[in-house]
Amino acid sequence: MRALLVLGLCLTNAFGIASSDHCFSDPALPNCVDALAYYPANAQHADIEMACAQRPWTTGCSLWRKCRSGLATGTHCQAWGLLHDVCNDEVTAGTESCKRYQLLCPANSETVVKQCTEETGVPSFLHTATAIQAMLDLCEAMPLMEWCSECTSSQNPAVNCMDPLGSISSICLDHYMEDCRPWYDMCRQQPAGLEAICGTNGDFQMDTLDNACFGQMKMYFHTGFTDFILWDTWVPCTVERYIGALVALFITGIFTGFLKAVRARLEQRWMKELRDEPPLPEGSWAFLPTGQQRWMNLMRFVFVFVTVTL
Repeated sequence: MRALLVLGLCLTNAFGIASSDHCFSDPALPNCVDALAYYPANAQHADIEMACAQRPWTTGCSLWRKCRSGLATGTHCQAWGLLHDVCNDEVTAGTESCKRYQLLCPANSETVVKQCTEETGVPSFLHTATAIQAMLDLCEAMPLMEWCSECTSSQNPAVNCMDPLGSISSICLDHYMEDCRPWYDMCRQQPAGLEAICGTNGDFQMDTLDNACFGQMKMYFHTGFTDFILWDTWVPCTVERYIGALVALFITGIFTGFLKAVRARLEQRWMKELRDEPPLPEGSWAFLPTGQQRWMNLMRFVFVFVTVTL
């Protein structure tokens, strides 16, 4: 009886191993639904680490490093999502470390593995070649930006563009431009836990589809809803907000004109008061403003500051 039990256990283990191998060769088999049963998290992490040791400059590996350091958190730092972001990049797609993932989640074949459809990484994740090209386009338009020295060529990116995801995030968070569009497609829904890449929730206006609205920086005369108005968080993203901004600017213009009129009247009164003041004796510090003149100069400063700002 005991011998039969041992034999049964051995057959069960052998069948399980065979089933695991079969899932990598045919992921459409009914017993391949949950990949964790035959491709556990530690094996997934090992494959990610191997891929990023070989291609550390890729955007998926940049995200992986941020997850490891705590700069990125949440569901997008889970192993299968990171595998999706790393191994769907054409730069790493053919590496040995991504082989198991691609066998289970083939692009043009049927699979029943639930992780392939349920844990798909960051939506519209920015791939390496796209990030590098966007960086080159941004720096061609404005070559003096401080981050341009971090990514100078698509050739030999291990040396010339070591972290394109971090570089383009720094530029586009500082001032959004048209070539930031691939980054915006990834960040517009403010994915949770990726504040180091996409900015902090609440820092940006949201449009009617709950997409973050980043102010654009265009180098020519233009119209549109994505311009900064006075502050970096005041960006009208919709028709309603644009109309509201126009009304606010109209009222601001009237207020500015009122301040100028008030200053003109005050200047007239101040000039009359200064004419009536007795002259200072020779040899004194007459070129310095007196107590009343200091007050006048302070008021002038306030008027100029407010009118120039508005």
